[in-house]
Amino acid sequence: MKYPKMKQTGLCNFILILPVLICLLPIPLGIITNKGIFGLLCFIGFILALVYLFKNFVFLMTTDAVFKFIKAKRKDALEFRTDKNGRSRAEIEQRITMRCEAFGKKQTAGKTKLQPVCLVQKISQSVMEDYSVINKNVAVFSLDSLTQDNFNEIIVQTQKCIKSVSNSRDALKFLKDKKQRNAPVCRADTVIILADRVDEYVKEAVRDKSVSHDFDCFLPCVVDCTNGTYYFNACREFFSQGMTPKPPKNYAIAAAHKILFSGKPPYKTSVPAIQKGSEDEEVMKQSLWDFYKEFKNDDYEQDKKLRKQVCNYIRTLDEGEFEINDDFIFLKQNSQLITFSFLSDEENKMNILLTIEKTYYLNKNDRYPKTKLLKKIEKNAALHYVADELKKQGYEVEFIEE
Repeated sequence: MKYPKMKQTGLCNFILILPVLICLLPIPLGIITNKGIFGLLCFIGFILALVYLFKNFVFLMTTDAVFKFIKAKRKDALEFRTDKNGRSRAEIEQRITMRCEAFGKKQTAGKTKLQPVCLVQKISQSVMEDYSVINKNVAVFSLDSLTQDNFNEIIVQTQKCIKSVSNSRDALKFLKDKKQRNAPVCRADTVIILADRVDEYVKEAVRDKSVSHDFDCFLPCVVDCTNGTYYFNACREFFSQGMTPKPPKNYAIAAAHKILFSGKPPYKTSVPAIQKGSEDEEVMKQSLWDFYKEFKNDDYEQDKKLRKQVCNYIRTLDEGEFEINDDFIFLKQNSQLITFSFLSDEENKMNILLTIEKTYYLNKNDRYPKTKLLKKIEKNAALHYVADELKKQGYEVEFIEE
């Protein structure tokens, strides 16, 4: 089947969750009809729903990441267009200033060469352990002509302005534990520059001037008031909800949309952002069924490759010997093979986080290796052994005992 396409994220999500809804359908029917037979059907349906989620857990998590990536790409544009804010710089400045003042608390800028028309700060209390406070700052500048020189100067001056008002008080500090209180502040800084004339250099450079780190970001937005066009990097960063914190850039983009477009989407005539690779376009044009088939084939091939490696290591490694291959460590212990996965630090590859994946054994007549569960004491002993050996090679190793 050619449909639905992966770019139809809403329809694809509905199809993926449909088996769970069908399995759980007896629950509302049982409540409405009040018949005992639905009790058994509810139990069977619940078990089937769990089996479906368990068997397709990795695929569902993968598609969730792909759908979020597609949504982020579709909401991004090289050039946003709207005339709802007005057709002159005075009208646009008035509306954006009003939204800024409604968005956050007005601040007084420090002594800088260029003074913003409006500078506001919004402090949101964080309920996540990753951030103690979420600090959103917005500065607005307005000028006749925006050239390469004054654009770069505004970027520098804005960072000084925002830095002078970036202190945040944690009103919920007394309700948080020590870890939450000591968590870093999330800073999402946005600068909006209004101009009647905008150099072509600025239109292209504004996306590159967007800087995002783990706990802070800086998002410049340029408005060509004559043409009603808006320029900024609106591609949100992917994060796994509930597992990783929301990136600061996503807070800044949400603030920019709220202030520039009053939370409403801009016109569909906006120029879409150029896809960086052909793979992005291929995934969007691909049907859900082809994506599932390709995923399962890749999964099967990877599993086949891993089992082949396991068989080879069981036969060739000596007792107590281990070997590092790609993102896995293979250890032979008690005639069985224990596989470890490790996550390297991006800044220092010698810092790794070690976890045990699976344990395999191979009988004489077995064609494929079989898996088994290790006892807690065996897992901890294997972790300590591999960690000590890696430390001798200069690695910094972390692991969690069970």
